[in-house]
Amino acid sequence: MERRSIRGWRKRSACAAAVAAYIAAIGFANVLVTRYGHAALPFTAFAIIPFDMTARNVLHELWRGPWLIPKMGSLILCGASVSFLLGGASLPVCVASFLAFATSGAVDSLVYQVLFDRTPLVKMNASNGAAAVTDSIVFPVVAFGSLSLPIMAAQASMKFVGGFVWSLAARRLVARAAV
Repeated sequence: MERRSIRGWRKRSACAAAVAAYIAAIGFANVLVTRYGHAALPFTAFAIIPFDMTARNVLHELWRGPWLIPKMGSLILCGASVSFLLGGASLPVCVASFLAFATSGAVDSLVYQVLFDRTPLVKMNASNGAAAVTDSIVFPVVAFGSLSLPIMAAQASMKFVGGFVWSLAARRLVARAAV
């Protein structure tokens, strides 16, 4: 009985930490971009956005079960709302941030679920790759009304590589929470 209680506590603690980190990362990325503009984009693309996608993957793993879809939908909408509110003074940037966050989160969730029986690294990296491409297309098209394939490809690549690095750390967190 005590072992079951400890396992439940670990899982709840991991979930709470991942939700807090997920929301904080969104806010941090938007504050950096608002404050430093384009200079912040390489850092956010390599470190913060992939961290956020990977935190979502951890929650997907920990929330498996009948409440997964409502929890994941609420998480993505909450994150997208934070993204909108902290998107800066420009309405197009706020809307772009909301839409890019919501669509990339949904794509990430869908790909992760389709690959659910695969290893954690395969699920995380495939879903993060799909989300990185989605985010790198939606944001500039909505915010700036333009398609720059070299910039979008560079952004998606940085997000994918950053996501790989974060996935290595995340698989250990998932394994510890499951024990």
